[in-house]
Amino acid sequence: MPEANITISNGLPHPNGSAIRMSRRGREGLPNIATWRALDRDYTVQLSAEDWDTPSPAPPGDPLRFTIRKGETSNAFSLLVSGPTGGRGYTIEPASRDRVPPEIIIQP
Repeated sequence: MPEANITISNGLPHPNGSAIRMSRRGREGLPNIATWRALDRDYTVQLSAEDWDTPSPAPPGDPLRFTIRKGETSNAFSLLVSGPTGGRGYTIEPASRDRVPPEIIIQP
């Protein structure tokens, strides 16, 4: 299964563009697993717990927060097969000066 390797620099994820596309079940060759790598500084990423599966999930309703040190890559996070589809936002702190919210388009 392909993996989405998202890098962060200047508070912006790459690739993002009009949003990275992923699939809950890895259909059409789209990734269902993602990692984030901090290129220029430390970043904190916050994901919705209703979208992502992890070895130690957050309590219901709580977001998944993790810090990535400069030059390091996060653990792998996989989409929940039963999670929602469509545009799903997440946060990166510190954010870019443009404050463009990152988004992932999740397909079945």
